[in-house]
Amino acid sequence: DGTGFQSVDSCMCPAGTYMSSDGHCVDCGHYGDCQGFGAEPRSLLGYNLHSVSDTGLSFFACSVVDRCPGGFVGEDCAYGRTGIACAECLPEMVPGSNGECKPCGRSDQAPFGIAVAGFAIFLSLVYFGMTKQDQARQSFTVVLLTTMFSQFVSLLQLMGVLSRLSVEWTEPVKTIMRYFVIFSLD
Repeated sequence: DGTGFQSVDSCMCPAGTYMSSDGHCVDCGHYGDCQGFGAEPRSLLGYNLHSVSDTGLSFFACSVVDRCPGGFVGEDCAYGRTGIACAECLPEMVPGSNGECKPCGRSDQAPFGIAVAGFAIFLSLVYFGMTKQDQARQSFTVVLLTTMFSQFVSLLQLMGVLSRLSVEWTEPVKTIMRYFVIFSLD
């Protein structure tokens, strides 16, 4: 309209855009919240703003909406979360409720300790059981026990992966699936 400004600082981009480093207004896109007028771009709920460049914004959709509450680049993950689409917990943290990660507690280590102790007892029983058997049948028993154990471990890991899916399980399956997270080795 012919109106000029006295300084470059007065030139701002309108809402829905942000100013690139070369002074051009760039569209915010569908997953961003750009207030314009010098404000930094933010991500919307459910999206992680990975980077801001002169050509556009880079977003990742979060598999669990609560993990990405929205915000500025590097600040738009739920508490304790990091990485692309806020998919990872920070070191020494475990997934908690509401998409956040919580610090590891003593109780988080107890199931692992119990599993290790149970495995040691199981191996001891297998060893003592095998030493009392006939040597001719022993090799078949070893192969059978090894195969059964590996199948059992594979089943536990598969259930651990299934428990991490974004599925609304009903009770009592919901409670059972919570325990399988331990075996997903994450």
